[in-house]
Amino acid sequence: MKNRAIEDRNSARERAALELERPSRVVASKLASARRNGERKVIAEEDIVFSTDKAAGQQANANEMEEWDRRLERASDAGAKGVGSNGSRRPLDSPRW
Repeated sequence: MKNRAIEDRNSARERAALELERPSRVVASKLASARRNGERKVIAEEDIVFSTDKAAGQQANANEMEEWDRRLERASDAGAKGVGSNGSRRPLDSPRW
């Protein structure tokens, strides 16, 4: 009983592999569509750098300020843990960078 199930499963896999090697027109069309759709990238909110609803100069300044804030936050977090911006450790009684 168990061997029969394994044989059936293997036969189905072999048929599927043969269908991929020599696909019918319908399967070939579906495979081509899957390749095209698989290459698409969904753009998320964090991927957007510029938008048409604001002037480019305003957006550039806003992006630079956000980057500065991220760097400052990372430096603050590292300083709170006793690690300088260059990765060096500081004594616990020394001033924060």
